[in-house]
Amino acid sequence: MSGTTAAVVVLYRPDASALENIHSYRDQVDLVIAVDNSESPDPSIASQLEGLGAHYVELGQNRGIAAALNVGCDRARALGAEWALTLDQDSTATPDLVARLHTCVDDPTTSADVAIVAPVWQQVGGLAVPNSPTSVPLEFAMTSGSLTRLSTHERLGGFREDLFIDRVDNEYCLRARRAGWRILQRRDAVLLHRMGALRRVRFPVRCWVTDYTPLRRYYMVRNLLEVRREFGREFPKAMAIERSFWRKEIVKILLAEHGRTFKLAMMFLGWSDFRRRRFGKFEDLHGPQLGRVSARTTPQPAVATQRTGGAMLTRLAKRGVRFVNSHQDVVELRRKAPEPVRDIRRIVADMFLSGEGVEIGALNAPLSLPPTAHVRYVDRMGVDDLKRHYPGLDLVAVDVIDDGEHLDSIAPSSQDFIVANHFLEHCQDPIGALKSLSQKLKVGGVLYMAVPDADDTFDVRRASTEYEHLRQDHERGPEPSRPAHFEEWVSLVEGLDDEDARARIDELLALDYSIHFHVWRQRDLVGFLFSSISEYGIPLALEATVRNGLEIICVLQRRALD
Repeated sequence: MSGTTAAVVVLYRPDASALENIHSYRDQVDLVIAVDNSESPDPSIASQLEGLGAHYVELGQNRGIAAALNVGCDRARALGAEWALTLDQDSTATPDLVARLHTCVDDPTTSADVAIVAPVWQQVGGLAVPNSPTSVPLEFAMTSGSLTRLSTHERLGGFREDLFIDRVDNEYCLRARRAGWRILQRRDAVLLHRMGALRRVRFPVRCWVTDYTPLRRYYMVRNLLEVRREFGREFPKAMAIERSFWRKEIVKILLAEHGRTFKLAMMFLGWSDFRRRRFGKFEDLHGPQLGRVSARTTPQPAVATQRTGGAMLTRLAKRGVRFVNSHQDVVELRRKAPEPVRDIRRIVADMFLSGEGVEIGALNAPLSLPPTAHVRYVDRMGVDDLKRHYPGLDLVAVDVIDDGEHLDSIAPSSQDFIVANHFLEHCQDPIGALKSLSQKLKVGGVLYMAVPDADDTFDVRRASTEYEHLRQDHERGPEPSRPAHFEEWVSLVEGLDDEDARARIDELLALDYSIHFHVWRQRDLVGFLFSSISEYGIPLALEATVRNGLEIICVLQRRALD
């Protein structure tokens, strides 16, 4: 065997299985270095590792796979090792793994330019992979189970730490190849490895899916784009491999994985951070709370009225809908938006919003904005009057009192963004509102709206507002249809009829209560936006729509006038 070999294993909240995996290669190497990325390391694990004779390095925080590997490789080199067998804690070595990897570098006259020798990777519990006693060149190799030349690691400056995790290995391999080194794979050296939460699905497509968390999807997209930017032209075959992988992966995410809405939102955020040249640990960029939520896949809650028909009620219940019994519960539901809903709103905001802007009708749930965005709050009345409509809510201070459908007090072409969450359905003339809001935006400014999907709210019994009705409300004014809107609300949302309904309508009209005058499902909403923008020449372009639990987030950008 050519040179001293150290196993460098990166730990993160390890359990007993991690120790079992270390046993699988302990006798195949000269020393073991365990680098623990856990925020609160388990003293019993450290004690057991030291009992195995391993060198235990406690980082005290999660610094990412790249930083941990660099610490481990530097320690191995300081202890006299020439090679590092880099490993994840969930990888198991087969017998003679290390010896077979070393056969590729035993002859220094033919292997002096080999930086990495990789094994064949086999999914734990999966089918056996074909293998043969041969070596083949690779475009890049996964870190776990690979034999890494430590002198090359030192010359290259180690793994790129601001990538944190995912594509760290690909970036290192391509950087090594750029410097003239080769990457080989030994076809009879097998490593047993676990890829995500692998499971088999049979519908709507037959395939295996990894079901990586939204957080991992974020890192994958951000770092893949960075690797492509740096090496795409130089290594087209490597990029072709990545494209082929992602074509299949996107289909699996859309058709078969859990939490696909949140995953897609996190992937969008990865793209956005790449564009902004923002790298490093996700929590350092976007806060620990969002990082914790995106590290798991969470079902999105929704609400509906119990007066829904039986079939619809069953369908909604299966989707995790919780039910309201009266109009009073409608107010109660506004007390706190579900955390996953807020988190996805924030992700999209981070992608599109910056500069100076206003938020209309924030009430108790203002949008969480990135540090580069500064906002004033607009509502149709002051806080004291609003509390009569929404008792018990902790409302934001109102900076500007104005009708959100017109924003007469806001100068034309003055705003970098306008936020209008759960606002459009309250507009009596939505087409006029879009016209007015577009005029307040600078060219390139963004209108950010979240609109509830009627099928997932207390509007479920109401039909989507037809475009012709919206056109009439705009061209002749909303007053003729106003009584009918209140009648529909009281009947289909509050469930009242006869004298009770008439009294309730009079009460709401006297309060000038802001009901949902119009309602949409996702397809109808997108159709309305395209139709109104086209027919009335509204200078907006629909940039993105994101399904977010009970609502649809729409991002529109102000275009220059033709």
